[in-house]
Amino acid sequence: MPLSRRGFLAGGTALAALAALGSRQAFAVGRDGYGPLVADPDGILDLPEGFRYRVLSRLGDPMSDGSATPAHPDGMAAFPNADGTITLVRNHEMNVSASRGGGVSVPAAKRYDPGRGAHVQGGTTSLVVSPDGRRLLGAYPTLGGTLLNCAGGPTPWRTWISCEETVATAASDDRLTKRHGYAFEVPASARAPVTPVPLKAMGRFRREAVAVDPRSGRVYQTEDEPDACLYRFTPATPGRLADGGSLHAMRLVEFRGGVDTSNRLGGASAAFPLRYPFEVEWVPIPTPDPSTTGTPVRHQAQELGAAVLRRAEGIWWSPTDRAFYICSTDGGAGRSGQIFRLTPQDGEPDLFELYLEAPAPDTERGDGEWEWPDNITAAPWGGLVVCQDGPGRQHLSVVTAAGEVFRFARNALDRSEFAGACFSPDGTVLFVNVFGTTSTPGLTLAVTGPW
Repeated sequence: MPLSRRGFLAGGTALAALAALGSRQAFAVGRDGYGPLVADPDGILDLPEGFRYRVLSRLGDPMSDGSATPAHPDGMAAFPNADGTITLVRNHEMNVSASRGGGVSVPAAKRYDPGRGAHVQGGTTSLVVSPDGRRLLGAYPTLGGTLLNCAGGPTPWRTWISCEETVATAASDDRLTKRHGYAFEVPASARAPVTPVPLKAMGRFRREAVAVDPRSGRVYQTEDEPDACLYRFTPATPGRLADGGSLHAMRLVEFRGGVDTSNRLGGASAAFPLRYPFEVEWVPIPTPDPSTTGTPVRHQAQELGAAVLRRAEGIWWSPTDRAFYICSTDGGAGRSGQIFRLTPQDGEPDLFELYLEAPAPDTERGDGEWEWPDNITAAPWGGLVVCQDGPGRQHLSVVTAAGEVFRFARNALDRSEFAGACFSPDGTVLFVNVFGTTSTPGLTLAVTGPW
């Protein structure tokens, strides 16, 4: 690997850190970051001194159409509106149920899968909040009849791509009538259920999240499998995903026969280095929408030498360094998680590197300093905010532009994961979901403070 390219990346990281410090008072250096977490007297969210939160939405709250707010809020993004308000488009990771109650409620004609004697409960809801993020102004079901809508991602053309984290079919579950495993697009302007259109050319797999390169319109996609691949979709018409396009998987030039990036398996695969940028090439997927008995997309990719990631989940575009950050939830030698960085380049091969690897958990404390990264978002000042989904207490972690990691928030309500972290358009409010359990409600929160 040419040293000049590696030097360029190192210089880009330093410039991003300086820009963050120059544009606003960014993260305090050191283990405690903004300071120790203060116990919340209401038992919902522990935050550093000076930070506050508001509950915008919770399970069962009435929505604008009279239906109840569904459970399990997951991936989410914030969009600015012309009147200064903010729209949050929010996934609900729900399955199929014999009960007609619960889940995202939309008219039968607007359901992707009407179900067979059952309710396919997943989908999206959209919240409209005040410019300061403190008041909920409206809540609307916007996508229904989909399944296990886990994460997704925003687009530059003001839509949310909602992803089904399943490839279930009527053959695997006779309560279903449609094939699942697709992405669906929801406009940020929607205030009523959209007509669901599966974006089949983007592939059918256990899609976790997507992120768009605003310069090219290409969509980068993750997959929550133990042997996941990373995908790139090039639309035939930028900004019009329903027009189709081509699907490719990431292969590393140095490992054209394939490589496991998780550092978990021992031997040669246990030496995927930190901060070493590998050149990327993209191999075409022969059958993006395989039949029920056909070769899964990731296996097609691996037959062509595509790199393997361990449970690739969150992905987000960072405008600060013009790169994507990608979470591997339980990759790494300590099996506590990895964060990768993919840098698209014009006229040269894209670059892929292991940016951070979490240490093994501290068995005396029962959890790690940071572990099991899931959803991720880029902070306005150049760092990252990472949602934790581990076996112990759940935290939001912050990664500075210089690569230091510290805890920012703790779920004091239950052991369920954080999800859907995203910032308001002006960068002053962090919105985040608490997924909830069978005994505690799912919540959408707005966090403000001395960023």
